[in-house]
Amino acid sequence: MDYNNNYLKTYWKYYLLLENRLIKTSEYVEFDDVNNDTYSIEYLSLLQTICSEIDVVGKAIALYFNKSFNVKKANIMQWGYVIQKNISDVTTQSTIFLKEKTITPWKNWNIEERKDKKNRTYFAYVSGCKTPDWWSAYNAVKHARTTILDGRINYHKANQKNVVNALAALYILNRLMMIKLDDNLYRKVDKSRLFILPYRNDDADIQLFVNQEGDPCVEYSDDMDLVKV
Repeated sequence: MDYNNNYLKTYWKYYLLLENRLIKTSEYVEFDDVNNDTYSIEYLSLLQTICSEIDVVGKAIALYFNKSFNVKKANIMQWGYVIQKNISDVTTQSTIFLKEKTITPWKNWNIEERKDKKNRTYFAYVSGCKTPDWWSAYNAVKHARTTILDGRINYHKANQKNVVNALAALYILNRLMMIKLDDNLYRKVDKSRLFILPYRNDDADIQLFVNQEGDPCVEYSDDMDLVKV
């Protein structure tokens, strides 16, 4: 099996499973900004599972670009640095949630390599950058779920906003990696039902036909224009 197909079967199918779990929650809590702070045991489970998968996918992508990358000892700063070196737009890439809300889940996540006084390499955030809020929430509910900060228990951070943003981050990692592997790879798979990348037409189903003037045309189903080819 070639790497592209292996990636799709190993990572994209699992992403879709997680997405379907989140969609199922909308039967009880509507996707809406008024519900951003709504928390539940299912959101807790989803946040932990999604962020665990982000760690897995991040390491896999880093290993693809750096064959000597130490997956076993790597943390988000280490695999994040490798990804940013090879997929530079990861921190600026936005996605549109339910075709109406723009989310940039990796914003201000820029990492740089530094040397300590003993000339040992370490990684730190570029000035003004920080850990994504949804990742901080994941660590809070993972390691200190009952701790109270700012008058709220950490468990409350397992809310709809953090889960949606975490899944958006996983979606972007997968989509940008798929573009790197093959710019047309996304056309071959089941699409996300929640997210699209702006300015790309591979989220849409296409139809090829000949117009009345005899010109071959492509029609995109996702509110995109008819284009002559």
